[in-house]
Amino acid sequence: MKRPLWAVALLALTLRAGLSVVTEFKPIFPAYYYTDSTLMDQAGWRVAEAWREGRPPAWPGSPSQRVQAAALAGLYRLFGHRLIVPKLLSACIGAAIPVVFYVVAAPAFGPAAALASAALIALWPSHVFFTSQIFKDGPIILLCLLAFWQALALMSSPTRPWARAAALTASLLALSLLRPYYFFMTAGALGCGLLAALARLRPAKSAVLGLSAALLALGLFKPLSQALFLGPLALSGGQGDPTVHLDLVQPYNPGLGHASFAMTPAGLSAVRRTRQDSDRRWARQEGAREIGTQLFYGLELQSWLDVLLFLPKGVFYVLFMPLPLLYPLGDNLGRWLASIENCLLLLLGAAALRGAWRGPKTVERSCLLFFLALASAGAALLEFDLGSATRHRLLYMPFFFPFALALASPRRRAERTRLKVLQVLECGGPGGTGNQVASICNGLDPARFEVGLVYSVRPGQDLEAYRKLCAGAVTAFFVPALVREISPLQDLKALCALRRLFLEQTPDIVHAHSSKAGVLARLAAALAGVPKIFYSPHGYAFLQADRAPWVRALYRAVEGLVSGIGTIVAVSPSEAELARPLAWGKAVETISDAYLGEEAPSSEPHEGLRFGGCGRMTHARNLGAFVNLCQRLTDSRNGLRCAWIGGGEEEAAVRRDLENMNLLAKVELTGWLDAPQARRRMGGLDVFVHYSRWDGLPNVVLEAMALGLPVVASDIPGNRDAVIHGETGFLARSEVELLEYCLRLADDRDLRRRLGSAGRERVLREFDRTRALARLQELYQK
Repeated sequence: MKRPLWAVALLALTLRAGLSVVTEFKPIFPAYYYTDSTLMDQAGWRVAEAWREGRPPAWPGSPSQRVQAAALAGLYRLFGHRLIVPKLLSACIGAAIPVVFYVVAAPAFGPAAALASAALIALWPSHVFFTSQIFKDGPIILLCLLAFWQALALMSSPTRPWARAAALTASLLALSLLRPYYFFMTAGALGCGLLAALARLRPAKSAVLGLSAALLALGLFKPLSQALFLGPLALSGGQGDPTVHLDLVQPYNPGLGHASFAMTPAGLSAVRRTRQDSDRRWARQEGAREIGTQLFYGLELQSWLDVLLFLPKGVFYVLFMPLPLLYPLGDNLGRWLASIENCLLLLLGAAALRGAWRGPKTVERSCLLFFLALASAGAALLEFDLGSATRHRLLYMPFFFPFALALASPRRRAERTRLKVLQVLECGGPGGTGNQVASICNGLDPARFEVGLVYSVRPGQDLEAYRKLCAGAVTAFFVPALVREISPLQDLKALCALRRLFLEQTPDIVHAHSSKAGVLARLAAALAGVPKIFYSPHGYAFLQADRAPWVRALYRAVEGLVSGIGTIVAVSPSEAELARPLAWGKAVETISDAYLGEEAPSSEPHEGLRFGGCGRMTHARNLGAFVNLCQRLTDSRNGLRCAWIGGGEEEAAVRRDLENMNLLAKVELTGWLDAPQARRRMGGLDVFVHYSRWDGLPNVVLEAMALGLPVVASDIPGNRDAVIHGETGFLARSEVELLEYCLRLADDRDLRRRLGSAGRERVLREFDRTRALARLQELYQK
């Protein structure tokens, strides 16, 4: 198994097992959400007690309930009456479902779309909940997927045909015991998909064939059900005793079962009405409540035309209800959560419909598409309650995902004399990452590369100014939804916009910069079939100390999930060390950010000693520590002055702190300056201070070193790659060390000159822009 798929399986298992444990001690929904689990637990325990006492068990009514009761009884004989045991087993089965779905979807949609679909299944809230609570649905879904796996493998590969046929037969027979009509839908979909693909039929003819298969499956339902459940293959218990209740939803009634109802529109109506009335009576007797979620109570179908006219509405309800404004939600938490999930599912369903129409009609896709159609139609007719429909659709709902994620095959790339490269970032504007991307756009060889810019800018930044800064980009595409902060709706819009853009532009290479653009652009590029994908973090988001621990853990998990896509190009050796555990065994390239300033240092004449920092005034810059340092330095050395060059969101707060400490006369805040002005002001410093909380490879430190300034920086990744402790400056692990190193430099002019000179030589030698661009061009052309 591929390592990213292991991560998806582990994520799925963690979520489901964790929820199993949580709900064991504190259910998160009302008791009726757990009715099926509770009732089957009681039935299984009674069978286990009967076995232990040596008496015949009182089996539940329906054959599928007997199978479940027997399985639970076996577990309870081994582990005792602990409901957590079947819950954890269900969680393990639920965690296997994304893995098998990947195996089924990969031949039809490619590994990227299949992996993304598996991740969606692993994270899908209702899938997590039901496969961690109900002992029935997980095995049914897994059996269906196993049948598809073996059938598709049998169609496409001649290896081990008898073993695959045996596995397919076993899966279908087991499926027929647990949910019979899924057996017919699965078999019908496999047969029709194969015929449609082999005949290379057009979509309209394929739809007719699919409808014919549905009618054939319904026609065979009654005689085959009689053979399976009322004949010699039936489990102990025969037809079931209508008087044996065993706390199940209702006694088994052959008239409602799998064998004896009439397969006519009137018969379907009678089954629906009788089942819904039975459920209502049971809810009143056992739970003293009224069921408010039954689907189309009182529906009367008089002809097959009525059935055909009902199907669109019925399919919409079983797939997408409840939805806001279309279904009463009231103050029911479960309905509100389901409606939020269904809004996303509705979008995926629309995308899947478009993808199915536009995508290639292969054997694999035809089989999956026919099953989705048959299952949806069958559910519209045979689902009686919204709650059970929500649970049962977990079988066929995931088939939306790969169709939606792979709307069409990537467009054919025209023959080019140059490689088309798109540089993507969401934080365009003055700053380290923005300047480095501009340098790449302007520095790549135009004879070999056609460069495009895909970007957004920070709030308040000039859109046109950044576009002009990247003048070397032949084309530029502004994506407003590509925002820096997490915003699910905006992020989904940005993902769709990026994928659409990549399909239209057909780049040979996409290079994403910074964490947010790195996640979205890599996913979009993979879904669009971009041949080469690169990602430069410029400081991983999970290093941000101002985020809550669980947020940082989430950032790391997301980085780990998508790092199997493309190649990571770290901007410093320290960042490469952070990247390697996330890269799933793939090589991590390192191309250090280049020094982008002038070769000749500029200076500004001044009197006395001046210590200072530079950059956007944010939490990452640790400005509180800088203010404390200014107070201690100016108190301990006469004539010493400090300055912060730059502005930002924390400027007003820092100014207030300086005023409260009577430091405004000794500490200057310059506010925003353009790059030449900022560099000139930095040249007027004697010591540069950069005590940041986190960083990539800080460009401002390279600027300071190129100006011949000794640097005192925090001992963190990024800073360690720029500053060599004791040779070009000092790395401080605490504010005490920060003050100590600054005082040493204040008192020793020769030390300042020696460290500053060594720092300048290091920048010009190790961080040369021409060499970095040559290395990047070589990587692009591999």
